[in-house]
Amino acid sequence: MELLGIGSRINHAEYGFGVVTNVSAKMYWGIFQKEGLETIELDLEFKLIEACEDDVEAVSFYDVEKSLR
Repeated sequence: MELLGIGSRINHAEYGFGVVTNVSAKMYWGIFQKEGLETIELDLEFKLIEACEDDVEAVSFYDVEKSLR
């Protein structure tokens, strides 16, 4: 199974169309048109509309530190 990246578009049978907003070890977090923010298990069935791979914006500790000063 290939993990989807942030920004991937999916269609879930119960939640409708949505966009992956976060990925954890066990879940996809997504915003869905019908239900809003929901989590779904990585191996749950859904229709893939468009995959984004490795689209994760990383922030360094330096950037976080700098913004807090």
